Amino acid sequence: MNISIITWASTKMLQKGWHRQVFIWLPLGLVIGLLAAMFVLRILRRIQSPHHRLQDAIENRDICVHYQPIVSLANGKIVGAEALARWPQTDGSWLSPDSFIPLAQQTGLSEPLTLLIIRSVFEDMGDWLRQHPRQQYFDQS
Repeated sequence: MNISIITWASTKMLQKGWHRQVFIWLPLGLVIGLLAAMFVLRILRRIQSPHHRLQDAIENRDICVHYQPIVSLANGKIVGAEALARWPQTDGSWLSPDSFIPLAQQTGLSEPLTLLIIRSVFEDMGDWLRQHPRQQYFDQS
């Protein structure tokens, strides 16, 4: 004599629970995903903003100073130099001061930019300034 027991459970309750879970979690997941995307986009916009790029350039000392000598017409000797600030870009080009100084003035970065340029001048020209203590004319552009 063989005895067999067959059990069978309806999956209807399981399906009903699954559908309920989908209706709860799917909209919640979409909302969380959209909020995360908005957060990432906001961060990317901030990182790529001209203000933030200039602030990073100042903090990383990426603003370069080039020097234009000032020559005395009376004797032809160098009596000073003009410090020309340039901002190197990732594409290899250089921005002149008329491109980034107005931005620095509008965003409150003109003081740190000026201090960076003055610091660079003294670091670069310190020996010359010590050798020529009476010829200390510098113009910053």
